[in-house]
Amino acid sequence: MRLEEAVAAYRAALEERSRERVPLDWAYTQFNMGLALTALGKRTSSRQQLQQALACFQQARSVFQPAGIKRISDSADAMIARMQEALATGQRRRPVKPSE
Repeated sequence: MRLEEAVAAYRAALEERSRERVPLDWAYTQFNMGLALTALGKRTSSRQQLQQALACFQQARSVFQPAGIKRISDSADAMIARMQEALATGQRRRPVKPSE
């Protein structure tokens, strides 16, 4: 599946998985969308996609941390730090060439 399609699928899933109704499913979807946006942002050198990824990780953490899900909360913290660093320095890893 292409990254763009994955992001679109996660956005569609978030329309069904509301934070109020299924908070953990919503948070996992946010986290996974953040991962897809991170990969896409690095591939395309898109600052906007990295900013969106950062927002996804922050949203996911806002559910995982109070729920006491330490492992994934720590992963979200690590991704937040990586995104903040990339956005602050303007440095991104070398763009990945599409495998098509």
